[in-house]
Amino acid sequence: MDSNGLKFWMLSGSEDWALDDNASWDEDRRVLRLASRRSVQRPAQDKASARAAAERVRTAVDAFGAWAMVSPDGRTVTAAGAFPHPVKIHKVGSSERILDLAAGPEGVLWLVVRKASGESHALMVDLLKRWEPVRLSRTDLQADRILARPSGGAWLVDRKHKKAARITGIPFPEHIHRDFSPQVGRPCVENPGPPQVLDPVDLPVPAEWELVSAAISAEGRLAFLFWVKDAEAQVLIWDEDTFFPPDALRGLTAPFSIGWVERDRWASLLEGARDAPVFRLPTNAGKGADPVGSLYPLPGWDGGPFCNGWASPVHYLEEQAASGAMEARVQIRPKPLHRLSHPFLTTHAVVRSARVLDSGDSKTVWHRLYLEGVLPPGTGLQVRLAAGNGPEPPPPERFVPVLFGAVPADPAESEARAVARGAWVPVPSEIPFHEGFLDCPPQKDRAGLFTALIQKPSGRVRRLQGRFLWVEMELWGTGQASPEVAALRVYAPRFSYRDRYLPEIYQEPLVGSEAEAEGDATGADFLERFLCLFEGILTPLEDRVAAAHVLTDPDAAPSEALEWLASWIGVSLEPAFSLPARRRLLREAGLLFREHGTLVGMIRALDVATEGAVRRGRIVVVEDFRLRRTFSTLLGADLDDTRDPLTLGVSTGGNSRVGRSLFLGAEEQREFLALFRPGVPDGEDEEEVTAAFHDAFAHRVTILVHTETAPETVDLVRRVAALEAPAHVDVRIAAASENLVAGIASLLGVDTAPGKRAPLSPVCEDASRLGRDSSLLDTPSLDPRFD
Repeated sequence: MDSNGLKFWMLSGSEDWALDDNASWDEDRRVLRLASRRSVQRPAQDKASARAAAERVRTAVDAFGAWAMVSPDGRTVTAAGAFPHPVKIHKVGSSERILDLAAGPEGVLWLVVRKASGESHALMVDLLKRWEPVRLSRTDLQADRILARPSGGAWLVDRKHKKAARITGIPFPEHIHRDFSPQVGRPCVENPGPPQVLDPVDLPVPAEWELVSAAISAEGRLAFLFWVKDAEAQVLIWDEDTFFPPDALRGLTAPFSIGWVERDRWASLLEGARDAPVFRLPTNAGKGADPVGSLYPLPGWDGGPFCNGWASPVHYLEEQAASGAMEARVQIRPKPLHRLSHPFLTTHAVVRSARVLDSGDSKTVWHRLYLEGVLPPGTGLQVRLAAGNGPEPPPPERFVPVLFGAVPADPAESEARAVARGAWVPVPSEIPFHEGFLDCPPQKDRAGLFTALIQKPSGRVRRLQGRFLWVEMELWGTGQASPEVAALRVYAPRFSYRDRYLPEIYQEPLVGSEAEAEGDATGADFLERFLCLFEGILTPLEDRVAAAHVLTDPDAAPSEALEWLASWIGVSLEPAFSLPARRRLLREAGLLFREHGTLVGMIRALDVATEGAVRRGRIVVVEDFRLRRTFSTLLGADLDDTRDPLTLGVSTGGNSRVGRSLFLGAEEQREFLALFRPGVPDGEDEEEVTAAFHDAFAHRVTILVHTETAPETVDLVRRVAALEAPAHVDVRIAAASENLVAGIASLLGVDTAPGKRAPLSPVCEDASRLGRDSSLLDTPSLDPRFD
């Protein structure tokens, strides 16, 4: 509500608009714009030859760029990537034929093998030679395709019966197995997660649909490509929990392969095509999808299906000329599918508000329109408004246009109707001290805030009056640029200077049908709209004066006013503080003043400076005396070993007492002192030594900072700690590489925080410490020559 008491209705989200196929909502920038799409005319597509292309055995590609192919006889798998010449990595029996293959992230080569009898099974081949190949099958599944899951395991696909079954588990490495003594307790089942094929899932599609291809993304989403008789092809997306409604690929009847490009974009292949149509799937509505506007060319494509892999982007096979020792030959190798950097946008779209704006009063006069948007050269939009008192929308001729930017117009109509045109306003938003919804700076007549008075283009009285307001918007672009709308706000009811400040003789005398009649505007109507020019400038100024108190709110004050606001209470803003940290510092200044010089105050100040890193466990503050403990949570340790150099023979058992110091094992001070020195003197001096030891850890605080923390953040922590720490406390900063390490000086909730298990870090030359922060990893690549 502004200073005149007017309310506004705002449309600023994807849920506020009903989009047609030519418009889209950009979730990253939160703007409405023209869609990236192009109409692709495809020649007649022959399903017989496309089916032959779909039956070709796919090439597997791993995350390291290596690939594996099947020999022409269907029995031998060869791999390459480290070097151009392939090497054999597996061979099946003489009566078997490989139908499909995929590379898993855990170092497993997945194969689908069919016997001469027609039965098929999956084969797990360990690229690291940890176990012998494992066969997996089910009687109710005749799989002919396999997809490796990014998180481990695989999906078997039965195209004939339109089923999918997940493979879980992994065998135990055979070289570490050994027999155990009967006296040693062992689990009933040595491997709690053996390889197995779970119950198959039926794909929820009509029985007459033909499943042609399947693919998986790095996010774990599966895409199934179907052919439909005498109709466009369909794609079903499944995220392993939810099946999205199938989407028709408009203009495509016989695509024979599908692959993941990025995020929600999936590419398809057509026979004889020079580029791959890419679709944004799923649409979540099952209404069909047009190819996106970007171009994905296929130079050198050999005509076969996409390679099988989950890494982005999808690969296709490229034919390259290579000179051999004796004669020229053709070399085939995978090539990633990349987008050509050229926009293909629609040039026209019409959108409507998803809801009707309801003022609750049939006498409402809709006053002013504000639009936050971007209008590149050659682009524009037209906002159309219609008011009424009934629930049904008025006919199209009742809608009132408001123009923004370059809008194509009918010359005859422009002469007959004085259409309102939006004007640029040199502030981010008419809302006092609001920074607006756009992510770009204002630019005169191109970007920022635009406004227009809501008025009919013709008639004796040109007010737009009614309880309900319907909003439509028409957008025009150039094919390479699009108008963008971040927010649309409509104010009502009208605040008329004429009616409020002038004598009654100046008010509008016409009502009813006389006011609706065509003709020149009355003098009173012109006067009201003329005075609205001044009202449009004065009202925002009055709003800023009325909302001056907002400048004293740290969360709402403009960023340039924070230094001025901090000077009110004697706070100095650290230059290294981010904008959110500065706002929080001012908001919690009272608590910080009250807690200054205490441990609690220092922790709060560190959390403010690092934007919550203390709360998230990335920075931990611990008093040194809490580090006095024996051996934190040594799970599985033999506490009865009297020759253990850690306990020096004083351990009396495995009992635990969980407290502020988390002592495990014996409770004698002699035991925890053994953590810090090889021995403790006996006799009368023992008590003095113990007291001196306690004094050495008093009035000291350690700040554990994760090793991945930026150096400038560590410097900021050091400066804040020096300012906020109690005068009698010595503060030191130490680096911690893990959130929680069981058995290595960890107090849960005191100097450590639980978190997800970090992945193993590979060894880097001249930078890693084996067994500490890095591990020597065996690369699970298809090509063994990468080792």
